[in-house]
Amino acid sequence: MKEEINLAGRPYIFRFRQNTDRTIEEIAENYIYFPDRESLNDPFDSSPDLVYLTKNPEATLKLYQLVSEGITDKAVKKHFDSKYDLDKLQEFAHEKVKDFILEFGVACFSMYYMNLPLWANYANDHKGVCLQFDSDIDKDFFSVLGPVSYVEDLTKLEFSPIIEDSDMGKIFYRKAINWSYEKEVRLVKGFKGKANYNKRALRNVILGYNSDDDFRDKIVEAVNKNYEDVGVYKMEKPTKINKFTLTKIK
Repeated sequence: MKEEINLAGRPYIFRFRQNTDRTIEEIAENYIYFPDRESLNDPFDSSPDLVYLTKNPEATLKLYQLVSEGITDKAVKKHFDSKYDLDKLQEFAHEKVKDFILEFGVACFSMYYMNLPLWANYANDHKGVCLQFDSDIDKDFFSVLGPVSYVEDLTKLEFSPIIEDSDMGKIFYRKAINWSYEKEVRLVKGFKGKANYNKRALRNVILGYNSDDDFRDKIVEAVNKNYEDVGVYKMEKPTKINKFTLTKIK
């Protein structure tokens, strides 16, 4: 199992978690929690303000028809059909895009566990853990896993209701270049909340070098009770740059 830790990149991905009861529960019940984009720490991450409705007349008409057909109340439908012009439709679509984006849940991973800023930022200053997954073991669960692209300029993405491969989905996999140190891989679900993965997909649990004995014992207990083949290690405080040492606990 330790050999797997040394393999970087897909199918191996790493998820940093804090030293909390929620983390213990996530491991014990083999789930990942998917919050919406409002919970992400970058205010521009997956922002609906970075999406615009295409001005293509055919696409605009298609959207108009889709909205109109979805209105069942005759009075409301009559009002909609008589009052809506392109500008109002654009405004309406923007609000719907926001609602649409908020329906999705996002879970964040990294390609490597050897990333000190991530330990500091997402594992409570090395007091938490890093979970290693093999995404190939549960391909259904990890089916919408993709790397984040880091760009110099977060230009607006075009959304068109008549183009199947529209830019809309890309909004979840794009961040500003100053986040590139995270080497993020992202998993998106069409809902928010808990989702269970195949237990075999969890391969190793790495405790941060500042984790205490109580948290360590709870992690080991959760792994022992619920998994057959998962390693637990503790990272030693690094003394050399880019040199990480792990001590086996289980």
